[in-house]
Amino acid sequence: MTTRAIAAIAATILLAFGAFSIWVIGTHGYFGYLTSARNDHWTLQLLIDLTLSLVIANAWVVTDARRRGITPWPYVIATPVVGSLAIGVYLIRRAFAADLSAALTHVHTDTRAPRASVG
Repeated sequence: MTTRAIAAIAATILLAFGAFSIWVIGTHGYFGYLTSARNDHWTLQLLIDLTLSLVIANAWVVTDARRRGITPWPYVIATPVVGSLAIGVYLIRRAFAADLSAALTHVHTDTRAPRASVG
């Protein structure tokens, strides 16, 4: 499967999840999860687990983005607001950066002057 195909699938999933998130926020309010977490220990556990996971994911995003020459801060700043959607958008951006890098490397190697054969 190509990088673009994977990115298209990821984008479709993110759009569906984003639409669901908008519906939940519209129905229960942006901080509705705090009421649930206060009343149910399982919800609180999931909230803590998600928070820890996003902190770890953001640490990886910063390291990975710097290595690839991508600015990580828009994704890190968006994470507390939109959660895992920000990480998903970074992964899509990363996939297209990899495609662009591969294309530029291919063009660069094709523009070298041919070597004269000795023989």
